[in-house]
Amino acid sequence: MTIGSEVRRYTEKRDGERVLRTERYTGSMFRSFALPTDLDETASEAKYEGGVLELKLAKKPVVAGRKLSIQ
Repeated sequence: MTIGSEVRRYTEKRDGERVLRTERYTGSMFRSFALPTDLDETASEAKYEGGVLELKLAKKPVVAGRKLSIQ
């Protein structure tokens, strides 16, 4: 799984019509990690609200094994 984000900040301090200071910051971040099981992407959800990323990840259903008859 890889999660990435991009930050863009722009601040400007004014004194009336005069600009006293302008600052700009941009950057990106990525984190990758392995999960112990496969995920079902269609049943998983992601929500970003108030600076918090919430992930609800659904596991893929376990496939039942086959029975083989020995002859």
